Amino acid sequence: MEERVLSEGPDGRVVERTIRRYSQDGRPGQTERIRIEERLAKASSLNPSVMRFKNSVNYYGQCASMDGQGRVLIHPLLREKAGTQGEVAVLGQQEFLEVWNRAAFEERLERDPLTDEDLAILAESGI
Repeated sequence: MEERVLSEGPDGRVVERTIRRYSQDGRPGQTERIRIEERLAKASSLNPSVMRFKNSVNYYGQCASMDGQGRVLIHPLLREKAGTQGEVAVLGQQEFLEVWNRAAFEERLERDPLTDEDLAILAESGI
């Protein structure tokens, strides 16, 4: 079973993460989210990075489910923060989806295009 969680990424984009159940540690049914929560419980709650992470996840992190047509309703807080009121671009990033304001993403592509140097690096990596 999978759980989908929407949250704001560090640069303001809305990110949907797919959390898969695992059983590597002999506890079938645990989710990655629960593993993260267990690690956070062991971390100092006074650590500023831990506090910022918890604040961000608790404020913007919302559980969501897909409807019968495969659509995900993005929480209004996330839509407003990410500026995804109109057309969006949905990008598959291996283990999660990124949802961008379409115009903002197209501007980013123009500002930071895929270059011949990028292609050479990818080729060296076998991609």
